[in-house]
Amino acid sequence: MGGEQLEEIEITSHGVVRERAYALLNLDTGKVVSAKGSKLYSDLLKCSARYVLTPSRSGKISSVIVTLANGGVVNSDDPSSNEKLSKFFGRQIQLI
Repeated sequence: MGGEQLEEIEITSHGVVRERAYALLNLDTGKVVSAKGSKLYSDLLKCSARYVLTPSRSGKISSVIVTLANGGVVNSDDPSSNEKLSKFFGRQIQLI
């Protein structure tokens, strides 16, 4: 999934702060969704995600907005976000 272009980032000895705070989990396989599974997730790289608030080391992890390849938008705070992602990908998906 594509990310967002940032004006500035915070880097620690572990890398970019909050770079990989979220993932999509395929509930049927128990595996994290990856672009390596291009046959299963052909539209994954056409989707993008961005934080609602700028990530920081000291703060709570912000919710994210996922823009789907079909133009749909999913907010991680939305109780139906997993249902929307599952419908889009045609598999049982959970945002973790």
